[in-house]
Parts: sequence; structure tokens; C-alpha cells
Amino acid sequence: MHYPLYPPQKLILNGVSLQRGHDIILREVNFTFNSGACYSILGPNGIGKTTLLRAICGLLPPLSGTITHTCDGALAQHAHFLAHTNGVKATLTVAEQLAFWRGVLVETETSFECHSEAQPKNLPERSATQGRSFASLRMTAIEDDAIIQIIGLTDFTNTPTTKLSAGQRKRLALGRILIAPRPIWCLDEPTNTLDAHGVQLLTSMIAQHTQNGGIALVATHIQPLFEGEIALNLQHFAS
Repeated sequence: MHYPLYPPQKLILNGVSLQRGHDIILREVNFTFNSGACYSILGPNGIGKTTLLRAICGLLPPLSGTITHTCDGALAQHAHFLAHTNGVKATLTVAEQLAFWRGVLVETETSFECHSEAQPKNLPERSATQGRSFASLRMTAIEDDAIIQIIGLTDFTNTPTTKLSAGQRKRLALGRILIAPRPIWCLDEPTNTLDAHGVQLLTSMIAQHTQNGGIALVATHIQPLFEGEIALNLQHFAS
């Protein structure tokens, strides 16, 4: 099984301010995320970690400032957002859920053209090719059977999600981000309900993704998942 390789890229926050309801919660966030790295988005509950991830994924507009990505196309097409809720359908089995997600995600893929000249850290030389299309990336996409094996649910392939434990449903949700190659992973409290083995699975996925030139943003109110993460503490931008 091989994770897709991504061209060099940057995700740039320039003077981004965000609001929740009528309240401004973050002001003037300036930060650049580079390919080949994992970033921990730190801060206490309610500070705006989820709001920031949603804005980065194009799910809500910033109050002011800009969020730009050095690849063509809508930012939402280049990012996966894994919310703290799992988003699984109770009536579907594990296999059916992955098939449903694949139908939705693959249909929304767009061209993938990058313009950054920066080389991702520790990225294999062949992945630095500019102008790689999503069609070619899809050729290296991971098949559903392989995803089920990766997330440790082989014995539950035909089991309805209602019969899975909370940790198993979280594992299934993690499988969604492996279906369609997207360079930016926005993960909101992804360790919630995971046991030690599940956390190890998550860190392994993130390590492989970033090694291949992806960007991982992990929102958490605790310590970073593993050594080498770069921290963005939102308390510095709290309103």
C-alpha cells in the first residue's frame, strides 16, 4: 500500500480574523503551513480551533484577512476535514460507508496545479513534479479493502456502524481521509475515543502523509501527538 505523493505547496493565513455568532474569537492570525509537516493547533476549549479548521477547509468565510493555497482550484477541494463527530450513517455497514464516501469525494476532485518553489522537507525527489493532476493521484488512491485493513476493521466489514464501539467508529472516520488524495488534512480532536492502538494508527497515518509532502493540522487542547510537530497556539490570537 502506497500513500499518494504531493507537489510542494504552502497554506498561508494572512491577517485572518474569525467570528462565532456575533463574537470575534480570533484576530489577525498570520501563519504559513508548509508541505511535509504536521502542525498542532493548540488552545483551550472554545478558543476557536474548530472554527479555524472549518475556515481553512472553505466551510466558512473569515471575517477579514485571506486564506490562500499555492495550488489552483478551490481550497475546499484540496482539504479533508475530520470533525470531532464522526459523520457515519447508522444504517450503513463499514463497507457501505466507505463506498458512500468514495462516491461523494471522488466526484468532487479537481485539477491539482501547484506554484510553490519550496521543496518539502524529507520529500522524495520524484514527488516535487509540478502540475500533477488529481486524475494521476487517484491512480494511487487506496482501495476500500486496503483501507479497512489499515484501520483495523477487517472483521467488521459487513457490520452496521451502530454495532461498532465509539473507538471503532472513529477509526472508520479516519478511513475517509484515505479515500481521495488531498494534500491538507484538518483533524479536529482526532484522538477522542481512540485507545492506545488507535492513537498509534493515527500517528502512523499522519507520519506517512507528511513524509509524502502532505500538510496535517491537528486541533487539540492537550500536548502534541508526537515529536516534531510545529505548534500554533491560538491563545496568541484570542480576542
